[in-house]
Amino acid sequence: MLRLPSLLCLASFAFLAACAQAPTPLPPSSSHPTRLSAAVAAGRAPELATGNHRAFWIWRDDDGLWHLRTTSRRVSHRFQGTIRPLPGTEIVEFQRVGLDPNDRAGLVGRTVSFDWRTSRLIDGFDFRLRGENGLEFDLRLDEDSTSRYIYLGRKRTRPATAHFLLGP
Repeated sequence: MLRLPSLLCLASFAFLAACAQAPTPLPPSSSHPTRLSAAVAAGRAPELATGNHRAFWIWRDDDGLWHLRTTSRRVSHRFQGTIRPLPGTEIVEFQRVGLDPNDRAGLVGRTVSFDWRTSRLIDGFDFRLRGENGLEFDLRLDEDSTSRYIYLGRKRTRPATAHFLLGP
């Protein structure tokens, strides 16, 4: 039979293990994010497939479920980022997809934070929002904040910067 100190230790360990899944959110890479309509994120790009070149793929389904995936062809690449809901918006569901146990992704307060490496597979997560005021994305690929490898929606729209807002 477990005693109270043992139970508290086990509960603390489980809590700390869950917290270790999400890294500390990145500081903003710029103070002037690009603003785009959330409509550019509609639908999944048909080109998204295992073994694609290094890239972020972000889209929203008709039912409001958001998706972020990363791909890399042969070489492992580091993908990091922060997604902050704007005032009046809240992330109410979060589900890891294809991530290894060592990959870090999750909610830190109201913010999604992630840091992992992708090589030859597709990694990512899904999330759902309450409210439609928008999201702030700040993404890094191999610690570089270029938008060259960011694709939004079925039309693969590229934001001008890797720090961008999607909203109404």
